[in-house]
Amino acid sequence: IHQLPKAVLLLKDIKTSLADFFITGRGNHNHKFDKIKHILEFYPNLEYVLLGDDSQHDPFLYEAICKIFPVTVKAVYIRQTGNYKKEKVTAVMKNLETLDVSICYFKNSSEAIEHSKSIGIIA
Repeated sequence: IHQLPKAVLLLKDIKTSLADFFITGRGNHNHKFDKIKHILEFYPNLEYVLLGDDSQHDPFLYEAICKIFPVTVKAVYIRQTGNYKKEKVTAVMKNLETLDVSICYFKNSSEAIEHSKSIGIIA
């Protein structure tokens, strides 16, 4: 539908009915970690961009992934969900930079777009 790579669909089932939108969040974070790890192991010659938000565990999960696959992950994008950047998330993002992973902690999508252009992800 959105012309995303098929690997993205391994993370979540496609929602097909109205009821699916009310029954969410049943997977745990270890499940998400395992799914991402599986994709990166299955396609080791590709570069990846991880995209999440700061509302739950995405930054910490992505930090763990990047420690295992620092060469494979090209960039991590974390969307700011509140009015202010979270200190713990900012610290994680700084840690990712030490692994030579490009990071973008953004409030507006225009920031992420500009960052993506600057590192050559999009034209």
